[in-house]
Amino acid sequence: TSFRWQCVEQPIGKLLFQRFLEGDAGLAAAGALWAELEAYDRCEEKERRAAAEALRGRFFAPGGAQHCGFLSAAATAAPTGPSASPDEFGQARRELLAHLE
Repeated sequence: TSFRWQCVEQPIGKLLFQRFLEGDAGLAAAGALWAELEAYDRCEEKERRAAAEALRGRFFAPGGAQHCGFLSAAATAAPTGPSASPDEFGQARRELLAHLE
């Protein structure tokens, strides 16, 4: 879609859209979540567990610093089992982009 191309795939469009989100009080948490999901994707394997826990506490937990109430329970559920999936936050990312679109 036009949103995906302009605001997600095009670097300058993405940067401008993320700046817009930062400046809008109603969308700032969603913008911060997007930035943190991207930071999580770039972090070292040994840092992922702590980064995931911080991300969940800040955005997924009711009462978190920037709780994103638009995410479903499935998107915010902690992974089960000893190892997390490679796309641990895939559902949250999809719902976030759908919310912003």
